[in-house]
Amino acid sequence: MEKRHASIMNHHNLQGNFGLIPLVEFQPENPLGVVVVVHGYGGNKEEILGITARIASHGFVAVALDLPGHGESTREMDMSMLDDVQTVVDAFSGYGKVTTLGHSLGGRLAFLAQADFRIGLAPALPSEYNLKLQISLLHSRNFRVREKNPDILFDSLEDFPLWKANPQGSAILYGSKDLREVIAYSQNLGKQGIETYEIPGATHGDIYCLETTMQRVLEILLRWYR
Repeated sequence: MEKRHASIMNHHNLQGNFGLIPLVEFQPENPLGVVVVVHGYGGNKEEILGITARIASHGFVAVALDLPGHGESTREMDMSMLDDVQTVVDAFSGYGKVTTLGHSLGGRLAFLAQADFRIGLAPALPSEYNLKLQISLLHSRNFRVREKNPDILFDSLEDFPLWKANPQGSAILYGSKDLREVIAYSQNLGKQGIETYEIPGATHGDIYCLETTMQRVLEILLRWYR
């Protein structure tokens, strides 16, 4: 039986350098540390609320935010999203060591933010993607995003710096049915010593929903925070 912790959930805005950042946070008593959870392109904090709450139930302050142009954010999607993630990390660092955990685009941001640990779920760490994939992803997700520039997603992935691989306190989970670019990049990082796991049956879009993913994330976190 897993040990569970009761948490208080708060829904509020944090003032960032470029505007308000909508948050949902879970606050358990005597937290082990902090996990900041970052959604992907076209997502929102509610989409990742399940894994955020599950992490909190194991004794972590767990925080999910809306990136610019997403969810309750009143801003448009732009390059300030990395600054927003860092602002949240800094705001909650008083509760202990901070892990950034992100899905897809959120995984890229999670790895670029300055935190103690980082976990990527199908992280968009490569800078280049095939044109067919770009068109498919934009058509299926961009109706959920407020953006002036329709190319902002892939422009951002090209313009953000590449993550300098650091095996210490880093883990990557990718799906066996993930995007081919993500699979290849993740496997290559695994050869460089990064803690890497394939989640059987997971696709790029549903990896954060699967029980196998949640169990692996919790195992990593509890090991890191022992």
